[in-house]
Amino acid sequence: MTRTGETAGFAALSLLVCAIVFRGAMWGGTLLAPLDILPDAFLHYRFMDPEADGVPENHHIIDQITYDLPLQHLIYSAYRSGDIPWWDPYTYGGRPLLADAHINGTDPIRLLCYFTLPFELAYNWNLILKSLLTGVGMFLLLRHISVPFENAIPLSLAYQFAGCFAVFFGHPWIQGSFLYYPLLWLALDIGLTRGFWRSAAVASLLSAAIFYSGNLQSHLYLGLFFGGILIGVAASDSAILPRATGLLFLTGGTAVLLAAPVLLNQIEFYFLSTRAAAVSSWSWQDVLIGPCSLSAAYPWIFGTFKTIDLSKIVRSGSLGFVLFTGTSVTILAVVGIVHALRTFRSSPRWQTSSTVFVLGYFILVSTPVVHLLYTRSSALAVLAIVLLAGHGLQIVAKWDIATSRRFGIALLIAVSAFVICIHGGLIVYSQWKPTITDAFLTRVEANDSSLASRALRTLQVERFSDEVGLKNPEALASIVSAILLGIAAVASSHRVRRAACIAAVSMAAFSAILFFSRYIPAQPIELWNALRQGGSAQKNVIAMASPQGSRVQEVTTKLQDFVFPNAMGALYRLHTVHGYSALQPVSMFRFPQNVPPAPSDWIADISSSNTGVVSLTHPIEKPGSRLRWDGPAPRGVEISGETANTLSVVVQPGAAGKLIRTDTYYPGWTVSSAANGVDASVKELPPCFSWIHIGESVNPLKLVFRYEPRLLRWGTTCAIVGIVGVVAMLYLSTRERRII
Repeated sequence: MTRTGETAGFAALSLLVCAIVFRGAMWGGTLLAPLDILPDAFLHYRFMDPEADGVPENHHIIDQITYDLPLQHLIYSAYRSGDIPWWDPYTYGGRPLLADAHINGTDPIRLLCYFTLPFELAYNWNLILKSLLTGVGMFLLLRHISVPFENAIPLSLAYQFAGCFAVFFGHPWIQGSFLYYPLLWLALDIGLTRGFWRSAAVASLLSAAIFYSGNLQSHLYLGLFFGGILIGVAASDSAILPRATGLLFLTGGTAVLLAAPVLLNQIEFYFLSTRAAAVSSWSWQDVLIGPCSLSAAYPWIFGTFKTIDLSKIVRSGSLGFVLFTGTSVTILAVVGIVHALRTFRSSPRWQTSSTVFVLGYFILVSTPVVHLLYTRSSALAVLAIVLLAGHGLQIVAKWDIATSRRFGIALLIAVSAFVICIHGGLIVYSQWKPTITDAFLTRVEANDSSLASRALRTLQVERFSDEVGLKNPEALASIVSAILLGIAAVASSHRVRRAACIAAVSMAAFSAILFFSRYIPAQPIELWNALRQGGSAQKNVIAMASPQGSRVQEVTTKLQDFVFPNAMGALYRLHTVHGYSALQPVSMFRFPQNVPPAPSDWIADISSSNTGVVSLTHPIEKPGSRLRWDGPAPRGVEISGETANTLSVVVQPGAAGKLIRTDTYYPGWTVSSAANGVDASVKELPPCFSWIHIGESVNPLKLVFRYEPRLLRWGTTCAIVGIVGVVAMLYLSTRERRII
C-alpha cells in the first residue's frame, strides 16, 4: 500500500472513531460544551433544567461554558456580519478581544468552520476536525520514522485522544496549536537532509498556523520545541548542526512575520494588561508536580474528575492524565528513553529530541517555571512519548528471548502487585469513608465556590472506589494493555509477540479513547436553546438595559449568584462591568492601586444583586454611565448604534465641551464626525476612561468611535514580507531540485 493509501485508510478509521466519540455533535444533536454546569451550579440558570440535581457531568471544565462559549458566539456573529472582532464591547466595560489569544479567535480551522457552518455545527466541528487532524499528523510522523503501519495506527489514535487534549478540551488553543507539531517535526526532519527551501517554506506556514491558533503561553512551547530539535541534532548528527540552526531560525523568523498581525496585538495587550506572569507563588509543593506526574502509567491513582482529586495536594490537578496515552504506551516510552540514554550519541536525532522533551517536562514543572508554562506544556511531552513508544515496540521485538522474558515476567509481576495494592488501599479507604465525607462536607459549608455543593462532594466520595479500581472500564483496559505487553515479551514466537504487541497498544489507545469520551462535554442542544433564550432573571435585566446599551454592574461575591457569570454577558449582548479573561485591561472592574474608584453613576446604569433584583443608577430613558457631557451647558448625548468595533453617538446642539466615554480606554480608538469627516484621536482620561473635545454646534452632531489595533498596519506589512519570503523559498526549492 502506498503512503497516500495508508494515510487515507487511517483518516477513515479516525473519522469512524470520531463518529463514535462525538456522536450527536457531528450533526448538531448535542453541543460540545458543559451546558449542564449552569443549571446544576448557578442560581439563576435553573430554568435550563428544573430537575438538575447539582452534580454536573464534569465540573472541571467550567471555563468552557462561562468563557469560551459566549465569546465564541460573539466572534462567530461578528465574522458572519462582516466584522473582524477586534473589540469586545460587553465585558470589563469593553476590552480587546482577538488580542486575548486564549479565545483562539484567529485559528484557521475555526475560521473555516465559522464561515461555512451554522454556529452549533461550527463550534462542534472546529473541535472534531482538530481531533481528526491531530491523529493524521501523528500517523504521518510515525510512518516517517519507520514505525510499522500496524503499530502506527493505534499509537496515532492514542495521541489523538491523549489525556492532555481531554483535560484541556475547554482550552481549544491547546489542540488547536499542537495538531501542527507532528507535521512541523516531519517538515523539519526532511529539511535537515534534503529539500531545505521547500521544507523551510512548509515549516514556516505550519509555525505561523501555530501562532494564529495559540497564545503567548503556547508560543513559548514552540521555542521549547525548536530547542529540543537542536539538542537532538547536536547530540546525534552534529555535522548538520549549522544547517539545522539556519533552518530553524529561517522558519521561526518567517513565521513571526506571517503571524505579526496577531502577535503584535497579543504582546501589546500583555504589557497593557493588569496581569503579568509571576513565579513568586511557587512553593515546596510544586516540587512534587514532576514526580507525581509519573502516575501517567495509571493516573487514576490520584483520583479522577468524577471523584476526590488527591492531586490538589500539589496544587495541580489531573497530574497523570495530562500525560496519559495508555499504560502500555507509557511503559514502551520508558523502554525507548532508556535505550536513548544508553546510546545517546548514536540514537536518531528524533529519539534524542523526544527524550529531551519528556525528561525536560518533568524537570520544568517541578520548578518555578511551571507558573509560566503550566502543565499545558504536557502536550509536547505526550508527542514525544508516543514517538518513543513506537521505538520501544521495535526494541521489544528485537530483544533476544532471555532478555524479553525477563522484562515480561518482571512486568507481569509488577502489574499484579500494583493491582493488589490498589484494591488493598481501597479496602482501607472504605473504612475511612465516613470521616472523609464529614471532612469534605464541613469544607463545603465554608467554601464560596459555585461548584462545592454537598451533593457533588458526597457523590465524589462515593465514587472514589469505582473510579480508582478496575471497576472503571478505562482503568481496566489500561491494565489489560500492560498485561498484553507482558505476554508479548514472554512469548517465544515472534509472530505471537508481534500480535500481542499490537493488541497491547491497541488496548492502550482504547483506554485513552474511553477516558476522552467520558471527560469531554456533550450536552443536548435543547439546553443550548434554553440558554440563548434566557430565564426570568436574564430577561428582566436585558429588558431594562436594551434601550440604549446600558451597562450593568452585578453586586455579589459568589460566582454562582451572578445573573451573567464571567463572560456570559457577551452571549446576551449585555454590557457588564465584570468579565473573565487571562489578560485584563485596566478597567472599572479592577482599578489600579491607590486610585479612588469612579463615582457609581459613572460605572453602571443598572445594578443587579445576587437575588436577581435590579436597581437603577439613572432614569432608564437617559442612561448616563457610558457617555457623559462635561461643559458649561448640558448637551444631550445618546448611543445610536454599536457593532464589534464601532460606537455611533449623537450629540445634541450646544456649547463646546468634553464628551467623556467611560467604556474602557485602550489605544487604537479614533473618532470621526459624519458632518465634516474629520478624524481625531481619542485622549486618555486616567485611570481607564477617554474623552474628546467637541466644539460649539447648532445642529446635532453624529460621531462614530472606531477601533482598530494600532499595531495592525505594522503587522500587516510584516505579514506581506513573510509571504514574499515564503514565495522566495518555494522558488529556490525549484532551483534546488534542478541542481540535484
